[in-house]
Amino acid sequence: MWRSVRAHGETKTERSRRTLALPAAAAQALRGWAASQAGERLAAGQGWQDTGLVLTSHPGAVPDAGNVRKMFKRICTEAGTGDGRTPASCAPPSSA
Repeated sequence: MWRSVRAHGETKTERSRRTLALPAAAAQALRGWAASQAGERLAAGQGWQDTGLVLTSHPGAVPDAGNVRKMFKRICTEAGTGDGRTPASCAPPSSA
């Protein structure tokens, strides 16, 4: 995965590129999730926003912070941990 905030996605120099290895289980889960989006894409019809991303809000849009918090809350509730957590509350404590 390459991350760049430049206009066309390129990095400033070749040496600026960083590669992140993705565990096979994570890659498999993302492929499965992408396949499950096919049904959502069909149901949304012309309303689907094709961003090329796998983790999106409905219908295919780039998620904003509110979308992420809602999805996280739903996942925590379904996992039985309650809905009082936020993505930030699951992060390790800072050393500051």
